[in-house]
Amino acid sequence: SLMKADIETIKLAISALSDCDYCVAAHSLLGKGAGLTAQTLRDIRENMITGDARRDALLNFVRTVYSTRGTVPTDVVDSRASATPATRSALPSARPPGSSPGTRPKS
Repeated sequence: SLMKADIETIKLAISALSDCDYCVAAHSLLGKGAGLTAQTLRDIRENMITGDARRDALLNFVRTVYSTRGTVPTDVVDSRASATPATRSALPSARPPGSSPGTRPKS
């Protein structure tokens, strides 16, 4: 499960990518309340890296899902597998159960 700071990281990143000023302001405030620093919030809003490997891995995944409209490239999915256990736990599984790299789920 994700921590509150991780959830606000995701929501703020999507808000910034969507150019929703209201959402950016709301999730910046909620992110501050969840323990994110002012610099981290600024980095997320500006589509930058934060310097925290776990948070940056999560942001990379979220930004990729957003920019590819949900079709995550295999290399991004595979990078989740090679991540450290702490980083891997921050990333949602992009692969349906029982599928292998490079395959698509049956519809």
